[in-house]
Amino acid sequence: MKFSSIFNMVINRKYHLDKSYIKIINNDLAYRIVADRDIYRDFIDENGQPQKELVAKKGDLGGYVTSMLCLPHNDSSWIFDYAVLCVPISDESHDFELRGDAIVYDKNTVLINSTVAGKTKIKGHNTDDKVAPIEQVGTKLIDSYVETKGVVCNSTIRNCVIKGKGDLIDSEIDGDAPKINGRLCTDVADISGEFDFLDVTKYFGKEGKIFAHGKVSLHHCLYKGSLSCIGNNVSCKNSLLFGVNSLQDETEVLHSQLRFCTIKDCAKVTHSKLFDSTVSGDSYVANNSTVYNSTIEKFASVNASEIQNNCLITDKASVQHSVLGADSQVRDRARVVDSKTAPNQVFSDRDLCINIDCEAESAEVSLRQ
Repeated sequence: MKFSSIFNMVINRKYHLDKSYIKIINNDLAYRIVADRDIYRDFIDENGQPQKELVAKKGDLGGYVTSMLCLPHNDSSWIFDYAVLCVPISDESHDFELRGDAIVYDKNTVLINSTVAGKTKIKGHNTDDKVAPIEQVGTKLIDSYVETKGVVCNSTIRNCVIKGKGDLIDSEIDGDAPKINGRLCTDVADISGEFDFLDVTKYFGKEGKIFAHGKVSLHHCLYKGSLSCIGNNVSCKNSLLFGVNSLQDETEVLHSQLRFCTIKDCAKVTHSKLFDSTVSGDSYVANNSTVYNSTIEKFASVNASEIQNNCLITDKASVQHSVLGADSQVRDRARVVDSKTAPNQVFSDRDLCINIDCEAESAEVSLRQ
């Protein structure tokens, strides 16, 4: 217990406890707070002028705390509704709000110009069938709004709006966005729906944005740039994503690296690298494949292959254990197997290309319909 906290409580007291309202949280008693004075928040308006906003009037009932030292007395922080602050949190915290049924359990939590709402639970260790964090560093929210039905644990969230179901565990999500009224930004880092983020690190440049809407699962991933996850059952695990990427509509990315790519319409990418490419329409890229500036669509497949620039693989065609030369097309159920093809080739109408080596003087070739 720091002397400064006690001093501020005595000199600047802004609330007292009404012990006629009681909540029991983890066998501890929490009491409702009542404002002892008008509480204002300072902010800068759109014209750059300093303004004040009334947060609570003298006599207003607030949320719940377990002691008078939980909520700071020398700033505009306030607890609304049935939210609970169970412990005195980090002295770094200031000008925050708890709303709804939010509960903060972890004393290492840092809340700066942020709002925690909904049924969000901020915990210092995880108890919901997730992998426990290796290091207890606490959760830090800066200029953000978080409203979930899940757990936030050991995560750092900056300049983000996060709404919906799900958990954020061992994650770093940074919107690098301008502030709106000193509190949050609603149009740069925007996550909503049924999300589940575990061990995610996200870095943005000044133009970086993140949009995650729908049922989104991100586990053990590193992002740098802009990311859009839209639709249901979007999953990305153990992957690296750089530049501007879009994951949509029941797609899955596993153990892969993407740069400036779009994966959509039930497509799947596993153990592969894609650059400036699109995979869509129930297609898949798998097993150490590399794809450059190409399109794989309409139930097509690429397996253990390299697809060079400006290729199209479509209509249930497949490329397996091959190198497909630049500006080529494989379509209409055609197959390229165990081959290295020259550029500007077209395989269609159920063609089977097998054991072609465009650089060999004598190649064993089978090309038939």
